[in-house]
Amino acid sequence: MNDFVNLMCTGISTRSREVMYQLNELERTIDPYLPYLKDFLPRTAAYLGNRDNKGRLLAGTESCTQVISNFRTLLAVDLQDSAK
Repeated sequence: MNDFVNLMCTGISTRSREVMYQLNELERTIDPYLPYLKDFLPRTAAYLGNRDNKGRLLAGTESCTQVISNFRTLLAVDLQDSAK
């Protein structure tokens, strides 16, 4: 997983235009499903739906690894809760 994170973070720092395009495409893909995700993965859906996260990532005010770590943590908590 760390190789994937490093690859993503390197891409963000060196190819920000292409990464911005991909993030925008990801948003367009996920947006219609956020209401459904909120039922099963509420923390993850809130994180994905918060556009400030993308802004902090691209502006460099939050490190790439921290953004991915936050996402992974929230997803893990949601998955644990849904397994109960």
